[in-house]
Amino acid sequence: MENVEGSGRGGLGPEANRDEEGSAAMYLVWEELSVILPNMGNGHSRKLLNGVTGFAEPGRLLAIMGPSGSGKSTLLDSLSGRLSANCIMTGNVLLNRKQRKLNSSGP
Repeated sequence: MENVEGSGRGGLGPEANRDEEGSAAMYLVWEELSVILPNMGNGHSRKLLNGVTGFAEPGRLLAIMGPSGSGKSTLLDSLSGRLSANCIMTGNVLLNRKQRKLNSSGP
């Protein structure tokens, strides 16, 4: 397993870009990720995710657990860029310390 420098939130040294087999290693960080579904027909918006922060390291297993309706699928859809077009996503998503463009109408 490689030693990842920094605080564990995007602090990668140049040696951390490859795994043991030489494949490109990906380090994913999400900070203050929020998803809002505006105007659900009754004039009220619904917050699906509220300021979620986390990271996934190469070569490590990550379990996303929680009860039904807690936002697990919404988090995965947000990170993979597969959110519904009417959702507004804010926050930061970094892949190997590079900002990913958020696929939403949010700021």
